[in-house]
Amino acid sequence: MYVKLPKGVTLAGKMYGRAIKSIYGLKQAGHDWHQLQETFILGFDSRIRKSEVDPCLYIIVEGDFVALNSTHVDDYIVASTEDAWYQRFLKAFSARFEVNYLGVLDHILQMSIEWQPFYKGVSISQPRYIWETAEKYNLENIKPQHTPMEKGLQLTPALVCDTSLPYRNIIGALLWIARASRPDILYAVTYLAKLASCHDSQQFKAAKRVVRYLVTTADYKLTYHHDRLRKK
Repeated sequence: MYVKLPKGVTLAGKMYGRAIKSIYGLKQAGHDWHQLQETFILGFDSRIRKSEVDPCLYIIVEGDFVALNSTHVDDYIVASTEDAWYQRFLKAFSARFEVNYLGVLDHILQMSIEWQPFYKGVSISQPRYIWETAEKYNLENIKPQHTPMEKGLQLTPALVCDTSLPYRNIIGALLWIARASRPDILYAVTYLAKLASCHDSQQFKAAKRVVRYLVTTADYKLTYHHDRLRKK
């Protein structure tokens, strides 16, 4: 990888240089960092395995002991049933890399995280991202909508695609919300995503309806309960 040096700067009389390691901003840098941190995580404890479902999740499940390490570029969620293991991992990782410790998880990847008393459950919501999406498409001050999809809606790909409409953008935002915290819109969004190849104002109107519904129900939360504690 060759890089152009800043104006007025030369290296051995040359205006260009060859990179000997990854530089932040290069498309290879994310992959290189992933490989580096994965080598560390897998080497920290021989019991750690990469999840077969999510390549960014590293796990230990051994009897009653469970350790989870979820990574997203340089954002990490680390959880363990043993505080001593967690502290050892944090100390070792901090010795190898610069760490900004943020304490108990309360927000990540546009998701708000709320813990129930005694950690008996966790709620995930995305009100801020929902409102940001609504503002982006001028839908923040609209008439309330109580369903994400019109009953019996039947749409087909448009005969002539209106490329001026940000249809794919809005569908992408809705897919992320549906996957992260709002499964109640997943059917509607998946249905509309099938029309992304060719769309016009009719399909775009249906997509905006989903956003209107999300604004109306922005305080909805997806809650997971701890089964063992709930049974007690």
